[in-house]
Amino acid sequence: MVDTLDLGSSAVRCESSSLSFRTKIKNENMLAGLFALLVFLILGEAIQSWIAIPVPGSIIGMALLLIVIISRNKSPKNIEIAANKLAPLLPLFIIPISAGLITQADIIQQHGFKLLAILTISLIPGALVTALILKMGNRLANKSSNK
Repeated sequence: MVDTLDLGSSAVRCESSSLSFRTKIKNENMLAGLFALLVFLILGEAIQSWIAIPVPGSIIGMALLLIVIISRNKSPKNIEIAANKLAPLLPLFIIPISAGLITQADIIQQHGFKLLAILTISLIPGALVTALILKMGNRLANKSSNK
């Protein structure tokens, strides 16, 4: 039998088994980021109902957030943390849309080609705008890292 040292005397103890200080700070930053995202969402919904324009309130809220980010010339760290946590969950939002499509078979049969054409035409500008935003973001990130 091999003699082993007990963990208490030989192991280097860096952290306790409870949540560390860094984890608590990250969670608080993420909650602050989620709260900020919700504030922009509610603000967008309020503007949409007040002006009554045919644009979803969530789009208006995210446009306001984009304006804030551009005016500050950087994204707030807490919103960035929350967005990075939420990004892997985005595919889950496709499931309700898919279920809705299955229940609307008669509409799809009647207007399927028109819907496909609209989706295709709207996809191209969306992809181009996304690519331009990512390209500008990379340029800004490279400029700020070179300073």
